[in-house]
Amino acid sequence: MADNTLHSSARANWLERRFALRSRGGTLRTECPAGITGFLAAAYLLVVIPGLLAIGGMDKGAATTDTILVFVVGSLLMAFYANLPFIVGPGIGGSVLVGVTLAGSEGIGWQTGLGIACWSGILFFLLTRFGLREVVTRSVPQSIKLGLTASIGLFVAVLGFRNAGLVLANAKPTP
Repeated sequence: MADNTLHSSARANWLERRFALRSRGGTLRTECPAGITGFLAAAYLLVVIPGLLAIGGMDKGAATTDTILVFVVGSLLMAFYANLPFIVGPGIGGSVLVGVTLAGSEGIGWQTGLGIACWSGILFFLLTRFGLREVVTRSVPQSIKLGLTASIGLFVAVLGFRNAGLVLANAKPTP
């Protein structure tokens, strides 16, 4: 029993040192529930994103596995490299672009869509690396930022309603 207490105490001390919890005003008692809350807030993405990619023809099981892997690897890199408690993973905007717009509506293969997404990721990395992303972000008016946020929320709600059978797609306009 004492041996288990010693090991858990050593792990707690390692976590405290590794992430500088005390110097940032945190403790394991506050950070663990915060991490669980963050995961639960983003868990819907593990269902929505593969569903969006499947619309464009990607295998839903493979898309689910890939989404989970990207979230795990991205979040661990953010934790251990940048020492920041952020959840990092694919976003709905890119998934809609690849799965719904390019592959689903425009007839472009999902593989090409993923290639476009990869190049846009490289472009955003370079914009961030050279400080240009912040310039672009500051140039967008607050009203547009808020409007985009609300529209993405409504889009996700419609997808959820459609998947639950509460909303049906209708190609014919009603008179």
